[in-house]
Amino acid sequence: MFHCAGLVGLSLLVQLQTLELYQHHPVDSGVVQVPEDVEGREVVWSHVVRQQNATWLRLNFSAVQLDDRSLLRVESLQDGAVQQLNHDRLVEWQNTSAYFNGDAVRIDLLAGPGSSSRVQLAGLWTQAEPGLATTICFDDERSESSDPRLARLMPILCTGFLIDDPGRNFLTAGHCSENPSLLNVAQFNVPPSDVVGNPQHPDPIHQYAIDTQSIQNSPVTEQGEDWTHFACFRNTESNLKPWQAQGAWFDRATATQPADQRPLRIIGYGTVDAPLPPELSWMQKRSEGLFLFSFAYSLSHNCDTMGGDSGSPIIDATTGDVLGIHTNGGCTSSGGFNSGMWVTRPELVAAISNPQGEAIPETDFVLSLVAPLPDRIDAVGATIDFKVQPIGSPMPSISDLSVRLDQGVGAGFEECTLVDLGDGVVRAALPALPCGATVGLYFEARNLAGEPTRLPEGAPAALLTALVANDEATSFSDDFQTDQGWTVENGTGLIDGGWTRGAPAGYGDRGDPVADADGSGSCWLTDNVPGNSDVDGGPTTLLSPSMAVGGADHELVYARWFYDGDFENQMDDFLLVEISGDGGTTWSVLENYQPPAAPGGGWEFVSFPVSSLPLPQIPTELRMRVSTSDVGLPSVIEAGLDGVRIRTVTCDNEPVPGDVNGDGAATYQDLLLILGAWGPCSTPCATDLDGDGVTGYQDLLVVLANWFG
Repeated sequence: MFHCAGLVGLSLLVQLQTLELYQHHPVDSGVVQVPEDVEGREVVWSHVVRQQNATWLRLNFSAVQLDDRSLLRVESLQDGAVQQLNHDRLVEWQNTSAYFNGDAVRIDLLAGPGSSSRVQLAGLWTQAEPGLATTICFDDERSESSDPRLARLMPILCTGFLIDDPGRNFLTAGHCSENPSLLNVAQFNVPPSDVVGNPQHPDPIHQYAIDTQSIQNSPVTEQGEDWTHFACFRNTESNLKPWQAQGAWFDRATATQPADQRPLRIIGYGTVDAPLPPELSWMQKRSEGLFLFSFAYSLSHNCDTMGGDSGSPIIDATTGDVLGIHTNGGCTSSGGFNSGMWVTRPELVAAISNPQGEAIPETDFVLSLVAPLPDRIDAVGATIDFKVQPIGSPMPSISDLSVRLDQGVGAGFEECTLVDLGDGVVRAALPALPCGATVGLYFEARNLAGEPTRLPEGAPAALLTALVANDEATSFSDDFQTDQGWTVENGTGLIDGGWTRGAPAGYGDRGDPVADADGSGSCWLTDNVPGNSDVDGGPTTLLSPSMAVGGADHELVYARWFYDGDFENQMDDFLLVEISGDGGTTWSVLENYQPPAAPGGGWEFVSFPVSSLPLPQIPTELRMRVSTSDVGLPSVIEAGLDGVRIRTVTCDNEPVPGDVNGDGAATYQDLLLILGAWGPCSTPCATDLDGDGVTGYQDLLVVLANWFG
């Protein structure tokens, strides 16, 4: 049996507005001047803000003076979550911070040579007693959910959801934005509340500042007229829009439909009542019900809802399309129903068609994978399907689409063969790939002016990656999502730029990566902060824990990044990788890497067979030591390490030398292709089997040597 529960008009909205308590906490750093002769950015002022008995904090700055050489770093002393704010990001966040768990945060002011900065804190918000009315009629039967398309809206504590408009923006209820000062932050991947039901908050990488200029809403004057359309700024840590980070959104119904008792679903961030535990309050939950009746642009249902579910999507449980926005509760102990409004209301459709502020699309197309890229792909015959959805430009022709593949992530790109499957879906056929390689690829659509939209957005600096293998056995693997015991040793000559673990924060504007190498989200980087950041002096050294070696058939694999912004002095600067087979007593040089072309940069996966390591014998355990410096004349040095593994791989279908057409054998068809392409050819060239830039006699010999291989 389905039960009813929900919001009761605007009276509950007032209660939602009391969930934050503001505390005055004035702090002033004063003007902090940094001399011109200082090298690199450093912490020039620090202050711990503490509120006794608080379960979370959010900071409110009265004024902050930052230039392009300075930024704020706020860190939770409870869980280490960090947000970094430069001048532009602080404007987007309206001089506030993200939400941080715990009763204390540390504010660091980082500034570089010649900087003049000042931080003035006015106060902070923390939790207040909610005092929400209980509106569950019978038992609360909602269940925990984790749909990536929904966000918790703060501090109003409503629900918002991503939709299929051109900018992949948000919808919520109109009464959630009547006071724009209470619609500040959208939070994804929300953790459980504490044991008494106080909201807890995700890492700042999952929190987005809402652009108040993007908000369009309705006057809440009648049932069925209660909507808001809005957008968010890019994330301070990942530089991604919400839809890019979450990778999913809802399709909307295109017309109102008669009530037919069809099954519905509502997903939202409401509070809970017994018997559900308080930890489920304010985190995502789902409820099932039926479509009861519809009048004009109002629709009613009997899905369970509570305070905090305002703005939730009313979903057709069969098609998955959003029919409406949940807005009102009307259920009592004697029955009743809950209500919402159709997403087809003309005023809402008009607002979506006329986006404002950050809701205006930045790109001409939305590119998405039909299915997630698997961790492992076949060496022969692999295909990937992707979808192109036009926004401000017409659907591109197949000649305006590209899928570019790097067979070694650093080996150089080649074009994949594309096939139009219709309805915007395109299939990319990958060439035969070497077993054990980590390949990277990106997708591109070009508008009429030749301007590209790419997936991932940061391509070609950021790529989607996969391992060419049917099976992989690892004796050690670390994607740096967790701390497995790596340590950092900084030399006395290091001024700035030590190794740090985390998501890339610098946006690629000073030779640093915009994303990690293996797609896990984290890696080790030098001086991982936005703006004027790199290695000064040195060395800074990263040491691995002891890594088990599975046997002589294994290989050591890792991704490295090295950028030298002053390439004329590259002999002074390098990335030194050393290994030890005796626990760190003695070390041997594995590689002393310098970029082959100015100025370097770019992730490169490299592998070294265990049997060929420069050690006196095959070890049972291995340690790595990775060092870099900026010595001699100053230059911009950025280094990175990711995806360290000791492994062995197997492939069911390995490439056959001389197989030009990819059918798994070297035959007369490959000879015909070579004869038809005889002469010079530019890279990539499938018929140039020996890589000399010419399709010729030597390539024929490769086919004949592997005939019917």
